Amino acid sequence: MLPSLVEWVRAWRRMVSRRDKELRERAGDVARCLKASIEAAGSPWASWDAPTRARVLTVVQRCAELFVRNDGTTAAERLARKKHENLVAHLVAIVPTPARPRVRSRKTVEPMLAAA
Repeated sequence: MLPSLVEWVRAWRRMVSRRDKELRERAGDVARCLKASIEAAGSPWASWDAPTRARVLTVVQRCAELFVRNDGTTAAERLARKKHENLVAHLVAIVPTPARPRVRSRKTVEPMLAAA
C-alpha cells in the first residue's frame, strides 16, 4: 500500500470517533478503492519500473511526513523544520504578575436595636 494512503487512513481514523464504527469502515472502503485504482492495469503505477516506483514512493512518503501529523509535531514545526517555544511559558515569563487587591477597611455597623 502506498505510504500516503496509509497516512490518509491513519489521519482519518484519528479524526473519527472511536464509537463511530460505520464511519471507520467507510474510510477503510475508500482506502481499499484508492489502492485498487492505483494498482489497476491501466494506471501509470502499473506501467512504471521498480526504480521509478521507489522514487515516487520516497517523494510521497516525504510529503506525507510534512503534512500529516505524526510524532507529536505541529504543521508549523514541520514546515519550519524546528521546534517552537512553548507559548504559555513565554507569556508567563513576559507578562507581569498583577498587583495585590486593595484591602478595604470594614465599617462597623451598629445594630439597629441596641440591647437596653
